[in-house]
Amino acid sequence: LLKDLMCRIGAKYEKEVRCLISNMDTPLGMCVGNALEVGEASLVLEGKVNNNLTELCIDIASNMVSMGKNISLIDARREVKEAIKNGSAYQKFLEFIKYQGGNLETMEISNDKIEITSPKAGVIKKINALKISEVSCKIGAGNINKDDPIDHSVGIMLNKTIGDKVEEGDVLCTLYVGDIKEDFGVIDAFAIE
Repeated sequence: LLKDLMCRIGAKYEKEVRCLISNMDTPLGMCVGNALEVGEASLVLEGKVNNNLTELCIDIASNMVSMGKNISLIDARREVKEAIKNGSAYQKFLEFIKYQGGNLETMEISNDKIEITSPKAGVIKKINALKISEVSCKIGAGNINKDDPIDHSVGIMLNKTIGDKVEEGDVLCTLYVGDIKEDFGVIDAFAIE
């Protein structure tokens, strides 16, 4: 496993390594695509959302702070939550963007949308992350080959997540599209029972 390999590499160089395992069968957050993901990351760091992605970010950051400051995971988690609450986490994010020549003000999300609606009532049992990823690449949000162009303004926003009850016609996800205006069967990513 990758985790075992990373731990062995760390041990060889006398570095502490902690591995966190996340479920990659379903999307970690609600957004896929560059501008959409940056927007979601901003909301997490501003403390404006509390979802699976938020919890994963807090877990990762807490482990990093714990190792970096040589403090307990409980104390590190407290510091991470306080950094989100007092705004310093978001301010650091803005600093990183500035130092890399980025500007959130110029980030754009496409105005062209395709809403994918539920064909029936039920509960969302699964969202296939691989299918979501494949569709996002096909609409231009990612690349298959390293030289493929990427449209930073396109992507997929999940409007519902696993465990949500839906009625027929409810919007499951929204595709923000550019030149390619197809849904590529993204409905197949959703298992509704």
